[in-house]
Amino acid sequence: MKQNPIIADDVDVPSPCIKLCRLGAHGHCLGCGRDLDEIAAWARATSAQRRQIRDRAAARLLDFPNDEDAA
Repeated sequence: MKQNPIIADDVDVPSPCIKLCRLGAHGHCLGCGRDLDEIAAWARATSAQRRQIRDRAAARLLDFPNDEDAA
């Protein structure tokens, strides 16, 4: 019998946390790029939601590379 393919939402999405936990001037973590709501939601988020959080966080780090300087 053929096995079902892996459903994308069943794949574990690792936390983007790099243990550099400090909020910058724009309200996101300087280490991972997540905001406080995203950090709090991570534990209960689905894999799809985690991928969305991770992608938004990565974009923030690119958009605000010197956010620490603005603090």
